[in-house]
Amino acid sequence: MKIGKRDNVALLASAVIGELQLGVPPSRVRLLREVEGGGAPVPLDSLKKLTDQGVGEGTRVVAEVMREWVGL
Repeated sequence: MKIGKRDNVALLASAVIGELQLGVPPSRVRLLREVEGGGAPVPLDSLKKLTDQGVGEGTRVVAEVMREWVGL
């Protein structure tokens, strides 16, 4: 799947889930943009465009898969 500059984070998350064959719903995946020079990764808003959040060609993105929580 090709992701363009005007696409949003939700589309990127779907592509990551499919490419890595994670088998989890998008609600369990959080994407974060790595910060150049170190520092804590910045969480990406799934409703906003990638470019509006500083994501472009060469940007490193971390996919965090959350565990399923089962309450009593």
